[in-house]
Amino acid sequence: MPANAAIGDRRDGRICTLSSVSVIRGVSFGEDLPIVMGHMLQLRHLEDVMKMAAVQIMDPPNVSGVALGLLRNRGSKRWSGGDPFAVRRWIERQLADVGGAKEMSGIELHREIEAGIPGRAIPTLLTALDVTKEEFSDILGRTRKTLNELLQRQRLSRADSDLLYRVSRALVHAVSVFEDTGYAVQWLKEPNEALGGARPLNLLATIEGDEVVHAELGTIEHGLPV
Repeated sequence: MPANAAIGDRRDGRICTLSSVSVIRGVSFGEDLPIVMGHMLQLRHLEDVMKMAAVQIMDPPNVSGVALGLLRNRGSKRWSGGDPFAVRRWIERQLADVGGAKEMSGIELHREIEAGIPGRAIPTLLTALDVTKEEFSDILGRTRKTLNELLQRQRLSRADSDLLYRVSRALVHAVSVFEDTGYAVQWLKEPNEALGGARPLNLLATIEGDEVVHAELGTIEHGLPV
């Protein structure tokens, strides 16, 4: 098989290559990358390549900025009234506004989270997700009493701020993918077979779970095989 052969199945035992494969958003696996056993990279199916690309998918533009803005209550005053539609409309408008919230670098996000998210961000997420304090306590791994204490704090700890940011980012990313806030919230709250039967919201407590949720959203967005 020639060096510039297309991606193929290796079940016939032949050696094939990938030639300038750009699966998505400019992600390339290089010129004439050999597929062999042993020390060389082996990719047996096209699905393997596409799943590798899914891991490299970045958040859509301005997701991080909108997620952080949501936590800092840069929206409607009606949020305090517990109107989930007001919060959700704000998210949709921000995502649609090209000149609105900017995408933030990792360093910028680190500094913002380390500085501490205000405790008042918790009611905002409760409203947007339409969950009770008991349900949100389970997501955060905190008791109801501790959650009430966190609500009163001007600045939360780095760990608590990071977890709130993960929840907010997952929500905004899901809205960006599904383009329907109500469905995005439903997706986050319901058991997901692709995620081992876990609810996406409950996976956000760990870095690994957070990565899995966003990889799955990237897979859905770009129509890649699960």
